[in-house]
Amino acid sequence: MLMKLHDLTTLSTETPGGEAAKVRGLYLTEEMNVREVVVDMNGLLDLRTIAMPAAAFGTPDVEAGTWPVDITTEAIKGCEPVRQEPKSALEKVKDMVFSPLPVGRVLDIVVDTDTMMVPFVVVETGSWLPDRQVLLPTAKINSINWDDGKGKVDATQEEISAAPDVFENDQITTTGSGTLLTYYGIGA
Repeated sequence: MLMKLHDLTTLSTETPGGEAAKVRGLYLTEEMNVREVVVDMNGLLDLRTIAMPAAAFGTPDVEAGTWPVDITTEAIKGCEPVRQEPKSALEKVKDMVFSPLPVGRVLDIVVDTDTMMVPFVVVETGSWLPDRQVLLPTAKINSINWDDGKGKVDATQEEISAAPDVFENDQITTTGSGTLLTYYGIGA
C-alpha cells in the first residue's frame, strides 16, 4: 500500500499485547528505505518516544486509523528510546531543493508499507509550474546532501511537467504509480 508520510502520522499502532501508540515519523536509511518507525508511547510501559523496527509493521488499516505491529511487550521495552525530538524522514527532506535545474521542494515522501521502501517524493514545483505537486521517483534522485538540504535529479523540467498525475482525492493510486514509473523508464 502506498501512503504519504503525512497520512501515516495520523495512525495509531496496534500491538498484539494491546499497547497503542501514535506514529510520529520515520527513520530512513541512506537509500531512502524505512529503517524504523518513531512512535510516541504516551508513557505506556514507562516509555515516551521509541523507534520500532520497520519489519514489525503490517498493512495499515486506514478506515480504523491503525497500523498493526507484530511485536511483543518485551521487544517494545528493548526498542531504542528517542532521547530528543526526532528529526524524522520528512523533516530531513522537507524543503530539500533539487538541482541542477529548479525542480522544486519536497513536501512529503511516499512509503510502500508492504516493502517499507520510499519509491517517491512529493515535490511542489514552485513558480516554474505553479499550483502543481508531482511525484518524483526516488530512482531519479542521483544524490542527496543531507547536510545542506540539496539533491540532484536525473530528470528535466519538461519530463516532470509532462509526467502523469497519479493523485485521486489526494491519494496515490497503485495503477497511477506504475504508469509513472513506466513514464520515467523505471522497471519497465
